Amino acid sequence: MAFPSEQRKEREKMIREELRGLRDIALRVSQWGVTLLVSLQTALFFFRKDVYERMLRNGDLKPDQGLPLDRYVVGTTYLTIVALIFFAMSMLVSKRFRFYYDLLETDEKALVPVPTLTNAGRWLIAALYFIFPVFDLLVKLWVRFEIGLR
Repeated sequence: MAFPSEQRKEREKMIREELRGLRDIALRVSQWGVTLLVSLQTALFFFRKDVYERMLRNGDLKPDQGLPLDRYVVGTTYLTIVALIFFAMSMLVSKRFRFYYDLLETDEKALVPVPTLTNAGRWLIAALYFIFPVFDLLVKLWVRFEIGLR
């Protein structure tokens, strides 16, 4: 699509402002996602500790046993659902970003060169969110392994 010079400059300026705004939104979604996942992980620790102590008092567990897996997995599932929600929100922002990026890239006479996009960012965002449920499960396996050795 050919635009007169002033129109092209204005169009490119608007697209770049939209891209800048979407980058800001993506950063905020990531910050809130990580903050929420860290807070949930901390709350789950204390909640599980309370459940474990209550089960010990009631005689449901022996002192050398860990929290049963079925009780533990509920928290891990909740972490996974929250991570999935934030990942989906990040992918929606990314899809919109790519739309505007493609508009800028297809302009054959862009005033400033456009760098190429890769999918590495998507993998990093997925790792950023899903490391919490994976870590949660690995901690449970490690604790179960440690208790099993005694």
